[in-house]
Amino acid sequence: MDKRSGVRNASLYGVYLLGPEASPALESLKNLLINEDLSLDPLSFEVFQRVGPEAAEVLGNALNTTNVVKRFRLLKAIVSLGNSIYPYRDHFIAGLKHPSSKIRSESARALMAGGQVHAGVAALLFPLLKDEEVEVRLSVVQLLNQRVPFTEPAIRDLLLLLEDDEKEIRRTAGFILERLTPKAPASKEALREALKSENIFVREVAARALANE
Repeated sequence: MDKRSGVRNASLYGVYLLGPEASPALESLKNLLINEDLSLDPLSFEVFQRVGPEAAEVLGNALNTTNVVKRFRLLKAIVSLGNSIYPYRDHFIAGLKHPSSKIRSESARALMAGGQVHAGVAALLFPLLKDEEVEVRLSVVQLLNQRVPFTEPAIRDLLLLLEDDEKEIRRTAGFILERLTPKAPASKEALREALKSENIFVREVAARALANE
């Protein structure tokens, strides 16, 4: 890949148009992706989706890097490849505890995108509902919003997010709770306690959730 931006971008677009036929160029594309000196266009990530499942192996095998920028870019690229990234799930799970908030966030996205998502997988994200970084809490609550039936064990954490400083987090946590049907006695008790909150939004969401019984 030519380092001059104009030639590089033209080459990248050409590869994008080739789609699956560009698979022989995957190693070169990966090296371009993880070059920290380059400020990447979104096309740099999308091209791997165009190439298809074969890209999962090239990107997945590079995830053991300790370089935060490289690992973030690899995760961002791999997340669009769907079920083909399942073999690299251990990397995603480990990434949930990474010191970098960007790695934690993208690892959560990759984990949920890799297929075979069940209650046990969703539960791996629950600790991140209390993450100190807004971007992580927001990513996780948005991901769980797509898997509402699995979220009941996190009901107390979701109730706390109704008072988060970030509006979108509050809103999304409310969407989850309002669509949840509480079954466990502990869940119902948590919702009944929330009815006594001084926060009117918390009370309203709790009431709607209890109405789903």
